[in-house]
Amino acid sequence: MYVALNLIAVWLPRIFFGLVSIGACLVYWRSRQGRAIKHLTLRGLVVALLVFKFAYALLLSVGQYFVWKSEPLAHLLLNESLEKLPAAVTGGVGAFDGHLGYFLYYAWSRFWLDAVWSVIIAILFWGILKLLQRYRERFFHAGETTIGFLAALIVGWPNIIIFVPLVFLSVVLVSVYRLVFLKETYTTLGWPLILAAVLAFVVGHFFGAAVGLSSWRIY
Repeated sequence: MYVALNLIAVWLPRIFFGLVSIGACLVYWRSRQGRAIKHLTLRGLVVALLVFKFAYALLLSVGQYFVWKSEPLAHLLLNESLEKLPAAVTGGVGAFDGHLGYFLYYAWSRFWLDAVWSVIIAILFWGILKLLQRYRERFFHAGETTIGFLAALIVGWPNIIIFVPLVFLSVVLVSVYRLVFLKETYTTLGWPLILAAVLAFVVGHFFGAAVGLSSWRIY
């Protein structure tokens, strides 16, 4: 069961996020040509990603419960309460006081809080893009702030720390490409956001491990 849970924990989000990234590229590319993809939109991808974030947290929580239940020593943790711990540790949430208190706190801090924090960070990033669009509208085509929200959701926390600098780098790379090969002066943020998300998603784990970025995770 441990092996199966680890495989799910590692590969399921990577596969799903990869498919969403491909879908976002296709939708954006078709939209720039003035055509749409039937039954596939950026907002639909955002909804699918939000649902997946919390469904994945639920899946990991259920899996962790059955792993602990199957182990004699770990089974004891299912009946532990956190009512004796300071409120600063549990955030003062009464749900951690009774039966399954320790398990609920573990699931919340390890699985659910990551999803919640990723959504909050994505909303903040989207808000920054909307402000930028308000004062520099030429940087955006229709739907590109939604791409930014989607990209921030995909990379999550703490990889967004890598993602933001990569956005600036991607703007430079895409601008040079468009200037040299397409003879176009202006570059909007759509493709740079997608490119930065892909780069952060691909190299985020390795780069984060090298610089100790994992210590920024919320537990």
